[in-house]
Amino acid sequence: MELPILLHNKLCIKEARYLCFFFFTSILSSLSHSNELTFLFGKQFFKYQEYSKSGMLLDTEEGWLDHLALQFDTQLYSDHLIHAAASFASATIPYEGYTQSGQTHSTETQETLTTLNLEYYYAPFINSSNLLGIGLHQAEWLREIQPNNGVLGLNEKYTWNAVSLNYLFRYQSWQLKSSLSHLYSGNINVDLTEVGKGIVDVPLENGYQSEVALSYKKQIIPNISDYGAIFQKAKRLSQVIVKLVNPKANCSKQGLILALVTYFKKTA
Repeated sequence: MELPILLHNKLCIKEARYLCFFFFTSILSSLSHSNELTFLFGKQFFKYQEYSKSGMLLDTEEGWLDHLALQFDTQLYSDHLIHAAASFASATIPYEGYTQSGQTHSTETQETLTTLNLEYYYAPFINSSNLLGIGLHQAEWLREIQPNNGVLGLNEKYTWNAVSLNYLFRYQSWQLKSSLSHLYSGNINVDLTEVGKGIVDVPLENGYQSEVALSYKKQIIPNISDYGAIFQKAKRLSQVIVKLVNPKANCSKQGLILALVTYFKKTA
């Protein structure tokens, strides 16, 4: 009975983390002049490549992930912006690599990525379209390589934190965001119970991540009143590149994402 209880406790901790995250943003929204709630859904093309220390390509995983996200933006006065987001992406995609004996191996990997983001932006000039920001991020990546052709599977959990420097440019219905992040406190949790090694924790060296995202918004439901809800549809094309130093690896994501946006303002 210890394992179900342990799993239940871990789920409770994870749920509490998300609840605290959005409770904090709701407190900020009570101090704001306007708020924006966005639900995003779409596809992300995911590509991961892992290399040996000598630079040899060990494996490649690539394919389309189903992407869901919830974002909350609150405007604090005219030159301060708080952005909070939680995202989830998952799918089973092809895996091409090698066994420990050097034989080629093909199978599938169940990928599950979750992220929490909290960012603060400041406009250095009045009525400026340029905003500078800083962000805190937390990520988890479950990588479940499936067994195939007599070769055992492998389950890994990657976790890391990040701090980012961000730039945001807004012009009419367009928005361009770029960021550079420093990844730290990374860890890989490897399940080797099938070969009698138990659960092994491998710390990751620090890495970095760069991102560019372009968004376009178009109103699809007329505004009923100044303080009513406005629903919009947004298309977002993003490019994310993550580099983890140990093991040597490259990871990239590109996506086309649709969004439903609700605006609401304080009446007093």
